[in-house]
Amino acid sequence: MLDPATITVLPIRREQLQAIPLRCWPEERSVLEGLFESQETLGVAAWEGDFCVAQLHCYRLESAQSDCRHWPARSNWWSGRWRDALPPGHAESLGGPLWGLACFHVGRTLESMAGDDEPARGYMGRGIGTRMLMTAVEWALCGDYVAVIGPGAPPAIPAYAEWSGHMPRTTYEKLGFTALAEEPDVGDWVHGSAPAEVSFQVRLHVERGGRLRDLRESLMVKRLERA
Repeated sequence: MLDPATITVLPIRREQLQAIPLRCWPEERSVLEGLFESQETLGVAAWEGDFCVAQLHCYRLESAQSDCRHWPARSNWWSGRWRDALPPGHAESLGGPLWGLACFHVGRTLESMAGDDEPARGYMGRGIGTRMLMTAVEWALCGDYVAVIGPGAPPAIPAYAEWSGHMPRTTYEKLGFTALAEEPDVGDWVHGSAPAEVSFQVRLHVERGGRLRDLRESLMVKRLERA
């Protein structure tokens, strides 16, 4: 059994790139360098010795009305999904700069990427994702950020959180985040386009009387207060 005490969780440094599975990050060095220059780190990684076992992708937004110019469009869930969907005044109320949390990848290693890309499940359920979230908040507190934002997955479908890389809404809430808004409509993934285990949990949710509308994601926000 994995001993959580053997895992260290730290912001990612330039010199660690060769040991980190890039996954959603592009391989173009110029893009990665742009992210390091503009925000000092790519996000957070968990380590067992010198072995990277989890990653959290993060990016800086100067304001809720802006994009991260160094972040590839395919990974920027903020501008393409949430910003324009927020009710009037909500984006402006956030201010800036913001520390955006994209996706959590627990158990994703260089070895798993080179093979079947299935996560090493021995690292799941050990609180590693929560520790990465806490470290991301600490990083933002040490900077000039006014808030941390991230998409909260519906807790009724845990397989969706693993597949999407989004932390469950309830985990955010335990760490002091609140829901600023919900998606206008539930994603297409509830209609069978997701992996089998996700679709199974959706069917089970409905059979037990749950509504598909309750499976919308939430925009979770933690406003940062400093002494």
